[in-house]
Amino acid sequence: MKHFITLLSTFFFCLLAVSCVTAQSKLNMISCSQYSNISFNGYTIEQINATNGSPQSLQELMGSATDIIIWDGVRSKKFNYLSGYIHFNYKKGYADGWVTRMEVTNALWPVVIQGHTINVGDTEKSLIQKFGSDLKIFTSDFENLRFVAFSCLGNTYDGIDIEINPSTNKISKILYYVLP
Repeated sequence: MKHFITLLSTFFFCLLAVSCVTAQSKLNMISCSQYSNISFNGYTIEQINATNGSPQSLQELMGSATDIIIWDGVRSKKFNYLSGYIHFNYKKGYADGWVTRMEVTNALWPVVIQGHTINVGDTEKSLIQKFGSDLKIFTSDFENLRFVAFSCLGNTYDGIDIEINPSTNKISKILYYVLP
């Protein structure tokens, strides 16, 4: 029985290792300093996090939200804008929030990665011109979409996904996410 458990544990470890390598092979890895300098509408995630999800502070950076949804049970706020949304999470008992998801859905919020400005509506070809021919672009296993994903030195749990509509070859959405 002990041997079976060891064998089973080894199998699951190998399976996990293979899935991590597969996920990393789809990622465009950049340094953590380059990653922390990615900006949305001219502001880094660190600057947006510094607002702690305060509507007044966030308005100074991103403009007026069209709608704010507060979920006290899960301690989170979602700020909806014409350009997308920003979602903050909060630890129980703390007022400081951090961005766990941000979605850009039109060209009003440019995103800058490694000094290259990217907008919703840009073409896949323009991404390759900006980042080089070795840019990793992958097709989703679940949807009819293509993606360019950026992450910091092997961190497969947080990242930036650039969604490309395969019928137009244009960027349809830019997503930042962090597992809470």
